[in-house]
Amino acid sequence: MGYGPLHRNRTRRAPEELPPRMPRPRRRRPRRNRAAELIVGSLLVALFVLLGLGGLLWAAEARLVFGPTPTPTPTSAPTATPTADFRATQIAADFLTQVAYEIAQLRAGLAATATPTPAP
Repeated sequence: MGYGPLHRNRTRRAPEELPPRMPRPRRRRPRRNRAAELIVGSLLVALFVLLGLGGLLWAAEARLVFGPTPTPTPTSAPTATPTADFRATQIAADFLTQVAYEIAQLRAGLAATATPTPAP
Protein backbone atom coordinates (compact mmCIF):
# COMPACT_ATOMS: atom_id res chain seq x y z
CA MET A 1 0.00 0.00 0.00
CA GLY A 2 2.81 2.35 -0.77
CA TYR A 3 2.47 5.52 -2.64
CA GLY A 4 6.12 6.08 -3.35
CA PRO A 5 9.11 7.31 -1.35
CA LEU A 6 7.19 10.30 0.06
CA HIS A 7 4.51 8.13 1.61
CA ARG A 8 4.50 8.12 5.41
CA ASN A 9 3.48 5.10 7.33
CA ARG A 10 0.53 6.21 9.40
CA THR A 11 0.55 3.25 11.67
CA ARG A 12 2.10 3.74 15.08
CA ARG A 13 4.71 1.46 16.40
CA ALA A 14 4.99 0.35 19.95
CA PRO A 15 7.59 2.26 22.00
CA GLU A 16 9.86 -0.76 22.21
CA GLU A 17 9.99 -1.02 18.44
CA LEU A 18 11.24 2.58 17.95
CA PRO A 19 14.98 3.01 17.55
CA PRO A 20 16.63 5.02 20.31
CA ARG A 21 16.99 8.72 19.57
CA MET A 22 20.45 10.05 19.20
CA PRO A 23 21.09 13.39 20.89
CA ARG A 24 21.74 16.23 18.51
CA PRO A 25 25.25 17.55 18.49
CA ARG A 26 25.24 20.97 20.09
CA ARG A 27 26.62 23.81 18.11
CA ARG A 28 29.36 25.68 19.85
CA ARG A 29 28.73 29.38 20.04
CA PRO A 30 31.71 31.55 19.29
CA ARG A 31 33.11 33.34 22.33
CA ARG A 32 31.84 36.87 22.68
CA ASN A 33 34.00 39.80 23.56
CA ARG A 34 32.61 40.94 26.90
CA ALA A 35 34.87 43.95 27.30
CA ALA A 36 32.09 46.41 26.44
CA GLU A 37 29.73 44.82 28.96
CA LEU A 38 32.42 44.87 31.61
CA ILE A 39 33.24 48.55 31.00
CA VAL A 40 29.58 49.63 31.02
CA GLY A 41 28.90 47.62 34.16
CA SER A 42 31.94 49.09 35.90
CA LEU A 43 30.91 52.61 34.94
CA LEU A 44 27.39 52.06 36.24
CA VAL A 45 28.69 50.68 39.54
CA ALA A 46 31.10 53.63 39.88
CA LEU A 47 28.28 56.07 39.10
CA PHE A 48 26.01 54.58 41.75
CA VAL A 49 28.83 54.52 44.32
CA LEU A 50 29.62 58.19 43.65
CA LEU A 51 25.94 59.13 43.82
CA GLY A 52 25.64 57.29 47.14
CA LEU A 53 28.71 59.00 48.59
CA GLY A 54 27.50 62.37 47.37
CA GLY A 55 24.11 61.78 48.95
CA LEU A 56 25.73 60.82 52.24
CA LEU A 57 27.93 63.92 52.24
CA TRP A 58 24.97 66.11 51.36
CA ALA A 59 22.89 64.60 54.17
CA ALA A 60 25.74 65.10 56.64
CA GLU A 61 26.31 68.73 55.55
CA ALA A 62 22.59 69.51 55.68
CA ARG A 63 22.51 68.08 59.22
CA LEU A 64 19.92 65.52 58.19
CA VAL A 65 22.03 62.71 59.61
CA PHE A 66 23.33 64.25 62.83
CA GLY A 67 21.41 66.83 64.79
CA PRO A 68 23.00 69.56 66.85
CA THR A 69 25.01 68.20 69.76
CA PRO A 70 24.98 69.87 73.17
CA THR A 71 28.21 71.43 74.43
CA PRO A 72 29.63 70.40 77.80
CA THR A 73 29.63 74.01 79.01
CA PRO A 74 27.08 76.65 78.16
CA THR A 75 28.19 79.10 75.53
CA SER A 76 28.10 82.80 76.27
CA ALA A 77 25.67 85.08 74.53
CA PRO A 78 27.09 87.24 71.77
CA THR A 79 28.45 90.51 73.08
CA ALA A 80 26.45 93.62 72.40
CA THR A 81 28.26 95.72 69.81
CA PRO A 82 27.04 99.12 68.72
CA THR A 83 25.85 99.40 65.20
CA ALA A 84 27.69 101.77 62.94
CA ASP A 85 26.20 105.25 62.79
CA PHE A 86 26.60 105.97 59.11
CA ARG A 87 25.33 109.54 59.24
CA ALA A 88 27.84 110.42 61.96
CA THR A 89 30.59 108.80 59.90
CA GLN A 90 29.68 110.93 56.87
CA ILE A 91 29.59 114.12 58.96
CA ALA A 92 33.04 113.35 60.44
CA ALA A 93 34.44 112.68 56.96
CA ASP A 94 33.02 115.96 55.66
CA PHE A 95 34.48 117.83 58.63
CA LEU A 96 37.93 116.31 58.07
CA THR A 97 37.73 117.20 54.38
CA GLN A 98 36.97 120.82 55.26
CA VAL A 99 39.87 120.96 57.74
CA ALA A 100 42.27 119.45 55.18
CA TYR A 101 41.08 122.03 52.60
CA GLU A 102 41.70 124.91 55.00
CA ILE A 103 45.21 123.57 55.79
CA ALA A 104 46.00 123.30 52.08
CA GLN A 105 44.85 126.90 51.54
CA LEU A 106 47.00 128.19 54.39
CA ARG A 107 50.07 126.43 53.00
CA ALA A 108 49.40 127.89 49.57
CA GLY A 109 49.20 131.39 51.11
CA LEU A 110 45.52 131.91 50.33
CA ALA A 111 43.01 133.32 52.76
CA ALA A 112 41.15 130.72 54.74
CA THR A 113 37.82 132.10 53.64
CA ALA A 114 38.59 132.18 49.93
CA THR A 115 36.49 129.91 47.77
CA PRO A 116 37.78 128.34 44.59
CA THR A 117 34.74 129.45 42.59
CA PRO A 118 32.87 132.75 42.92
CA ALA A 119 29.55 132.59 44.71
CA PRO A 120 26.51 133.12 42.46
